[in-house]
Amino acid sequence: MVQSITKTLRFFSLVFVMSFLITGANSCIKDTKCKGDIYVVRADNGAPVVNAAVHSHYGTVTDQQYTDITGRVHIELNLPCILTVDVTAPANAPPPIAATASSTLKFEAGVTNSVTIKL
Repeated sequence: MVQSITKTLRFFSLVFVMSFLITGANSCIKDTKCKGDIYVVRADNGAPVVNAAVHSHYGTVTDQQYTDITGRVHIELNLPCILTVDVTAPANAPPPIAATASSTLKFEAGVTNSVTIKL
């Protein structure tokens, strides 16, 4: 009887240690994605600019997207860098609005940074 209790305790101890090790190993996995949000707004009233062309580049890494209804573009990269961001207003944007604007956005591992560009 004592021997079966000892075997049962050993089994549960082993299961507990294994579950602790698995849980601990998963908690050490860090997010290495570099994420960035670019917001394009009107300089006169802060309203989002829809369908603005957003061209971002760093060395050979380049991306071309258009802003959504909230004036936002989301970018994810696998490397930290500082992107140069060039924005061109849509052709149908009501005046007064600047035709182009530029800025930079820093990408860091596990962080979502953002920049607001005014047209």
